[in-house]
Amino acid sequence: MMKLVYQKPLSLVKSDHFNLFPTIKPDTMNYRFLSSVLIAFCITILTNYTAYAKPIWKFRVVVAVEKQTADFYQSMLTKDISQIVRDQMTTVNANFNSSSNFNGIYNFEVDSIYVFDGPATTEIFRPHPNYTYAVVIDGFSVNSQGGGWLGDQQVIYHKWQWSTDFASGPFGPGATDGLTHEFGHARGAVDIYGLRVEGSKNPVNNQTFEPVNSIMNYPYGNIVWDEYTTNLLNSTADGPIVGDKWVTEPFPGSITIKTVDAQRKALPGVSVELYPVEWFSYSVTSTPIFHTTTTTGGLYQFASNPFQPTAINYPWHIRYGNFLIKATYNSTVAYTWMPLYDVQNTYFKNGVGSVYTAEIQLPVNAPTISISSINATSFYSGFPIQVAFTTAGDFDQTNNFSLVLVDNNNNSFYVASTGGNSAGTLIGIVPTVSSTEITYKARVVSSKPYAQSEDILITVKPKPTSPLTVLPPTYDCQTGAITFNTSGGDGSPITYSAPGITRASLNSNSGIVELQLRNDPKIIPITATQNGNSATYNFELKTACSPQPPRLTKPIPDQFLSTGQAIPGSGFPIGLYFVDPSPAIPGYYTNWYFSIQGMPPGLYVFAKDEVGARNPIRVIFGTPTTAGVYLVTVRAATSAFPDKPVIATFTITVSDGPNPGSPLALLPPTYDCQTGAITFNTSGGDGSPITYWAPGITRASPNSNTGIIEQELRNDPKPIPIQATQNGQTVTYVFDFKAYCANPPQPPTTALTLLAPTYACSTGAFHFNTSGGDGSTIEYMAAGITGWTTNPDQFVDKESRTASDVQPFVLMARQSGVTTTYVWNLKTACGRARVATTETAGAFSLKLLGNPVSDVLTVAISGAEGHAVQLQLFDMRGRLIEERLINQESANDIQQFRIDQVASGYLLLRASNGPENQTIKIIKP
Repeated sequence: MMKLVYQKPLSLVKSDHFNLFPTIKPDTMNYRFLSSVLIAFCITILTNYTAYAKPIWKFRVVVAVEKQTADFYQSMLTKDISQIVRDQMTTVNANFNSSSNFNGIYNFEVDSIYVFDGPATTEIFRPHPNYTYAVVIDGFSVNSQGGGWLGDQQVIYHKWQWSTDFASGPFGPGATDGLTHEFGHARGAVDIYGLRVEGSKNPVNNQTFEPVNSIMNYPYGNIVWDEYTTNLLNSTADGPIVGDKWVTEPFPGSITIKTVDAQRKALPGVSVELYPVEWFSYSVTSTPIFHTTTTTGGLYQFASNPFQPTAINYPWHIRYGNFLIKATYNSTVAYTWMPLYDVQNTYFKNGVGSVYTAEIQLPVNAPTISISSINATSFYSGFPIQVAFTTAGDFDQTNNFSLVLVDNNNNSFYVASTGGNSAGTLIGIVPTVSSTEITYKARVVSSKPYAQSEDILITVKPKPTSPLTVLPPTYDCQTGAITFNTSGGDGSPITYSAPGITRASLNSNSGIVELQLRNDPKIIPITATQNGNSATYNFELKTACSPQPPRLTKPIPDQFLSTGQAIPGSGFPIGLYFVDPSPAIPGYYTNWYFSIQGMPPGLYVFAKDEVGARNPIRVIFGTPTTAGVYLVTVRAATSAFPDKPVIATFTITVSDGPNPGSPLALLPPTYDCQTGAITFNTSGGDGSPITYWAPGITRASPNSNTGIIEQELRNDPKPIPIQATQNGQTVTYVFDFKAYCANPPQPPTTALTLLAPTYACSTGAFHFNTSGGDGSTIEYMAAGITGWTTNPDQFVDKESRTASDVQPFVLMARQSGVTTTYVWNLKTACGRARVATTETAGAFSLKLLGNPVSDVLTVAISGAEGHAVQLQLFDMRGRLIEERLINQESANDIQQFRIDQVASGYLLLRASNGPENQTIKIIKP
């Protein structure tokens, strides 16, 4: 026995077909009835041959016939009422099985038929525990109970007025089609005609919506089972229908709207409105329930299901069954419908992770923006950036073009804006960066409609603070090509003066020494002028193409060792501190003479003489045996200048036993052989800042442990000495990246772990430290410091650095989907003192009105009058909660954010008006 525990409530589903459908013409019904009987017979025969392919879905049915109805039709047809009922149910089964798309063969089997005398409602509400469904046939009753499927009782009330014309009565073809429709409800089908819209009841665009052809839309003379109804009935099969999940759950993973232009290209910035269609209202509401604007890709993804499944007191527990979507682009409008059956069919085709997209094509061509020129791709903080752009297509007369810079954390900075609807030029000031170079994506965007140019990568570096200095130029003795080199300055353009050198312009730092001057070389004064300040270097052209005495590349650092402990790493490559600066001269080869005196007992020097080596190959190895302070003298000369040696001294301090704590050590670096990206790794040390030295590796600063091996060195690989210095102690590791890439090591198998960060209390400079991991990219995050980023070098915000009540930070690192955390106390790291700061606040300020905040976050913004301000609210995991861009028209502005639905913890509010930005921390109890 099969029992359906639950179906749609009586109060929610009313299918009185006497009122919903027009009267059927009797003269067509006799042919229809005979056809149904013939179809039933054929399908019965066919079932015997195909039963092995499909299961039989059997449902036991009890039928109650009102006495006057039974007497009337037994007399008219001269048949017993049981035969009349069974003939009708044979046609119902034939109607179901006329579709080959069902996964089973339907058999609504009449197991019991009885005649009743009295109110039909008594039979409707009579329990039938031994049967799946009950059917009450009534052609004479005058009770007020409406006919149709009654879900609470699992009963079909077949209320159909008697007629002397058999075709028009309760057993005629029209009534039988209606009965088939109701059995469709019993197995989970919905009324598709409930989604219909009449044009006269559509105040938005007067358009009629005709649902798909189906027996669940219009049953009379129609046994078409549409795709959606087929999907629903296949999902319920022959099982019990419990609750409402069979119809409220089959929605795709996301529902989106996509706007495209006449060429089906994504059309962003389109205004979209959503107008609902109430079940069985045949009308569109005059007011939209939703309004949004499509994004860069012409898309909008609904944050929640607009159909509102599981809504109480609505048909099938779904709030809306259809929507009219209106799309407006400038003055162009287009529409599309989004009926329930289209959306749920996407789920049935592609599963829970599928995406339904309601696409609207507007008869327009999307305007485009192209960057035609940019004044530079490398800038210093606070310097002007100028971008020219061209346009195609139509922009609104009130449109604005803006120059936007986007950093690696997807933060946007609006640096310039201008009104207009055609090509133009934008001039602004690049953001200020403090200690490290930052890469931005520069783009031009429009407001009406929204369009976006291609991205151009630019870099912004901290403004130099040292005086402008002219360094020795880079010179090729064979070709005469020369490049001027400088250091320091304020980052503004430089003009050069150099007699006898041909250059493209006064600002060009490269050129060719004229042939006449190369044949009769003289001193060339190279002068660089910047903002009225000049510096000169006298370049000795003759000497530049002659052998030169050796030089010391940098002072040799003092070394600190312990007795019984070998020199760490790959020894101390002392030869790399000496260089032969001679240019490439035919027939000239470097031969080194090298001596070291005063080393502690137990140490020795590895030497290798290599003709033509610019650096002598000399490495100190060994294990010191005797404590003391040793003055070591190094003497290096070349065969061309035996009388001009380079003499350098340094000390080696050897202590008894191991050094207190864990000594600083350089570990093998992390290196990407494809990109040249390298990260220096250390262990031990006292936690103070580390400076690194590594020739041939481009880095942002001496303290940065990440960089790129220069392309020239990667093309001709040689071992690279890496030095790390901390509190006067220097350690070295020689990295042979050629051998490393020939046989790369296997990734470490230890788990990724966050260590105590490296932090400078006075400046706020902060560096994430980790150990272990699988060698892939690591992302870092800490509320109050940074959102998710791959850059371990960050700054703690001013508020946290200066507040005496700052709470511990939760540091997070993630790699290959694995996240680890570390709780770090800034007050403990800085001795619990209030840290002084040299930062000064600009006119732009952000003030929180109340903290902690429970429901509504209120913030006052000042100092940005006439400028655009970008506000971003993040949670403590770095996830963006809300983002908005405002145009501050007055000196002060108040903005509010609802955070009553946000989890407790810390929130961060970041405000930026281009060159300035501020971040404040909010406590959400």
